[in-house]
Amino acid sequence: MEHFILESTGLPDFLPMERSEGIHVSDVIYSLCVSLGYYRPTNDDTIDKTRMDLGRALEHAFCEMLILDDPQRYMRIGELCLDDISGNLDLYDILKSRPKEIKLTWRSARHDINGPKFWGNRIQAICYAKMLGCTSTELDICHVDGNYEKDFSQRKVIFNNWICDMSSKTVNGVWDMIRRHADTMRKKG
Repeated sequence: MEHFILESTGLPDFLPMERSEGIHVSDVIYSLCVSLGYYRPTNDDTIDKTRMDLGRALEHAFCEMLILDDPQRYMRIGELCLDDISGNLDLYDILKSRPKEIKLTWRSARHDINGPKFWGNRIQAICYAKMLGCTSTELDICHVDGNYEKDFSQRKVIFNNWICDMSSKTVNGVWDMIRRHADTMRKKG
């Protein structure tokens, strides 16, 4: 009879997250979400690294699949920077001239995309639009537990694609909020 022995837990650190020094869009959004009560504060001991790495793996795989499927439409741009705030966009849709951000979540798909549960995701997608000079953005969200059906056998993974066309005023207003909060964060150290 075979007997398996646990060798390790957690995903291997295949692609360590590389970011420029300084403030990143996601750091500013996280800080704002905590201050608005949308997120509970975390520290390095409470961050579920495996969950984060799984999300990064999905983003990477999905980006690669889209690029292979339609190389004339999608491209990776790499790190962006505006007003000393950096951001790492998942993809750029050349055909639609807009950024495409991809997220993996355990939040229910029942929650309104325009409500507080997805505020941070929406703001991040809008920030990338600003950084690219766009007024349109795209947000793909994969809900691992779907709608949280009570009967677990009925749960289905849900993958939603959201589009947002905005005015320049809206995009600039979001960016001003991010820039001001980043300045506050820098002053606090």
